Amino acid sequence: MSLGTYGSVILGSAAVGALVSSLITQLGLWRERHARRQELILSEAVKLGQTQMDTALQVAAAGGKRTAIIPMIEMIGTYHKLLKHLLETDKLGPDYTPVRERYPEDSRD
Repeated sequence: MSLGTYGSVILGSAAVGALVSSLITQLGLWRERHARRQELILSEAVKLGQTQMDTALQVAAAGGKRTAIIPMIEMIGTYHKLLKHLLETDKLGPDYTPVRERYPEDSRD
């Protein structure tokens, strides 16, 4: 083989190596973005659940009566499902019902 052929083989191998390395890097970046997004959804669901729990406890304390409070894990699960669907589709979930429709007697127009 001539020197030009060796050079072509080496250059081709380097190009293929760079392409494979680039693909692996892009795959890693995609996985990292996906993991960060999932972490953000979970942390925001926890914050919303904690806020709702704090509000429910304040309302219960102010009312002076026994009050049923939804367990915080259920609140977090509901918020997680809602936020995940919202980020994936840019729409609220099909099972989401606005408060006005759930409790029409409480809505104040």
